[in-house]
Amino acid sequence: MDDRFLPPLLDETLAALSPGQPFVGMMHLNGTHFPYRVREDQEVFGHASYLDRYDNSIRYQDGIVGALLDVLKARGRLERTVVVFTSDHGEGFGEHRGANGHRLFYEEIMRVPCWVLLPQPLAAAHGPALRANRAVNVANFDWLPTLVELMGLTRVPEVEALQRQIMGKSLLHPVPADRLILAQNGTDARRLAEGFGMMRGTRRLLFHLIGNAGELEYYDLADDPAERNNRWSAVEPAERQRWEADLAAFPVLDNQVRGARTVTAQAH
Repeated sequence: MDDRFLPPLLDETLAALSPGQPFVGMMHLNGTHFPYRVREDQEVFGHASYLDRYDNSIRYQDGIVGALLDVLKARGRLERTVVVFTSDHGEGFGEHRGANGHRLFYEEIMRVPCWVLLPQPLAAAHGPALRANRAVNVANFDWLPTLVELMGLTRVPEVEALQRQIMGKSLLHPVPADRLILAQNGTDARRLAEGFGMMRGTRRLLFHLIGNAGELEYYDLADDPAERNNRWSAVEPAERQRWEADLAAFPVLDNQVRGARTVTAQAH
């Protein structure tokens, strides 16, 4: 599906609302999904490789996002609508294990674009706090408590009960730089079995069963930004114990690692 159909659809939807009627909506953009096709007149990077096509699709999607914002503005909604843009994953093009797509948990997959556009009163009140958190790791599950607070719903009893069950942190307050963030491919058992990623600051603990690796990988982006040198076997005991405690807090993931080690030991 060509994303150019989305702005007219948004315009049609907004036109059906009564003046001042609140709304919440989600626009799912398709162009940056494989096989990354755009119209020929948009192929400024050519189409000789999937990476060229991906770059074209990102550029094309940028224009679509602009068109969506134009629709909101033309309908008199932009100045009173919170707009959030994010992604569920990045895309790999052979950087690790020669793998394409997004089934691994290296930085090219886990680091995603993320921005929010606020009406002026909210921007004045919360812009500094949001900008302060640009230097730390945040996650998509932070958007729920952030939006709840922006909407002034934090004291609604049903909302308070829901927020006690989630891992997200409101980005309207300082986020600890060393906070643990977990990345996984959904909650389905088959997907969980593929592996996971954990991050604290610049450090990453990864586990992949894809490609029959089945071993923990440790990287610090401060000195190894391309994640080329797995240093798990050389991690200091105190640091190792902390990561093992993190793993133990998620039994389903800890069991994956233990199971892979058992299979490896039997194979030897």
